[in-house]
Amino acid sequence: MLPKLSERLFGDWSRFFPDETKPQAISYLGIAGSVEGGTCTFLGFPKNRKKPLFAVKIHRAPDAGGRVSAEQEVLTRLGLCEDALSGPIPRAILCQQIGGVWMLVQSIVAGRLMPASLTKEGAPDLAEAAINFQLAGYWLARMHSATRHCDGAGVAVARQGVASDIEAFIETFELSVKERERVAGLANAQRSWPDNGLYLRHGDFCRHNILTGRTDQKIGVIDWTFGEWTICPMDDLFFFLSTYFLQIREDHGVAGLTQAFEHTFFSKNGYSDVARRAIAEAAARLGVDTPDVRDMFALFLINRALFEHRQLAACAQSGGLPRFAVYLAALEDNNYHEALRSQLWIRFFRFFVEHEDHFIV
Repeated sequence: MLPKLSERLFGDWSRFFPDETKPQAISYLGIAGSVEGGTCTFLGFPKNRKKPLFAVKIHRAPDAGGRVSAEQEVLTRLGLCEDALSGPIPRAILCQQIGGVWMLVQSIVAGRLMPASLTKEGAPDLAEAAINFQLAGYWLARMHSATRHCDGAGVAVARQGVASDIEAFIETFELSVKERERVAGLANAQRSWPDNGLYLRHGDFCRHNILTGRTDQKIGVIDWTFGEWTICPMDDLFFFLSTYFLQIREDHGVAGLTQAFEHTFFSKNGYSDVARRAIAEAAARLGVDTPDVRDMFALFLINRALFEHRQLAACAQSGGLPRFAVYLAALEDNNYHEALRSQLWIRFFRFFVEHEDHFIV
């Protein structure tokens, strides 16, 4: 598979890498990725070079052509406005089925993972979090401004997609009366949002996909596997804020996850105040009213719960569930099949409904 990729690249090297001398050979180094994502990634190193020249994302599903092409289109669209983004994004070099699998070869984005640390009390460092939230919010604002476009038909399709997701959510998960009532009001709520066109959503906008420089205040954003167009411009920021504490927490298990979620969005503390300012600033830039922020957050949680359910279902069909999904199911004495609905984001949705009066916005 990878040797065939090397042959393909060597066969048209000057087109793929016009500024690079063709090496004698390429070696590959695999990097860890998400099981649920259905991909594996390798870095390509020309012989006798310590720095990689490209990254190749390999999709395990044989029918992933549409998904790979969609990511290529997103990267091409972003490449047209890279200067406006104030930070680099990968460039699509080759998108093709090679050796029976779909591959997307991309340029390397330099930088290090966005740093985040905890205080002695086990909460995110406030000064560092404030800087990171500002960097993320600023970049998202630039990205939204550069890519937003008015498309009446596209907006109508997106609104219908939201309505379909709401219906699927009700059918997929066992909801309480209070949860059903909250969900029922969302279908009408999203129809009242201002028609500001379509926004590009990264879909996995978290620290692990954000690279920072050592001296400047720019960020690079990688892994656009789930990039798509949406009418919900707050989703990426919600995901960033939701996962920031989750990824560095000291307390593990469901209690630790829930505590981090609560500390970010529902408790009165210095960290939630930083998160609240980030949401308020983004809402002001986008012209989103406060009631709509809450509805968008509820829909964000619904979207993530459905997304995770679908990813886990795909894993179950192709070989097995990730260990963490099985662990969460075991905590509730659920069997293997019930594990598809015993996942993180439905827990967060239920917590939101129960404690919405204390939501920070």
